[in-house]
Amino acid sequence: MGKTTDKKKTTRTKEPVTRDCTIHLHKHMQKVAFKKRAPRALRVVRQFASKVMMTTDVRIDTKLNKFLWSNGVRNIPRRVRVRLSRKRNEERDLTPTGCSPWCSTCRWRASRACRLRT
Repeated sequence: MGKTTDKKKTTRTKEPVTRDCTIHLHKHMQKVAFKKRAPRALRVVRQFASKVMMTTDVRIDTKLNKFLWSNGVRNIPRRVRVRLSRKRNEERDLTPTGCSPWCSTCRWRASRACRLRT
């Protein structure tokens, strides 16, 4: 009766990649209070980058931050052109116990609980 085609699911790999994108900020600033526009613009850029790059670790460069705040808190640029790059997560240095230097479970640098786990 109907067509049955086998579609393979494409898994998106998290390889290092760089993309140039334009973020249209004006459409996200509708009905936003004046004093909240620049912080909201930073939030929109962060959300856009995490959506496009499929990662939660988003770092905004100081040049982009200064550009967004260049006209003050109220008058943000209508659109911004950004270069998004996903990098490998190898720079995370792990301590010998297996926790990062600021562990989320112990919340203190190299705490006793973290050392006793291993």
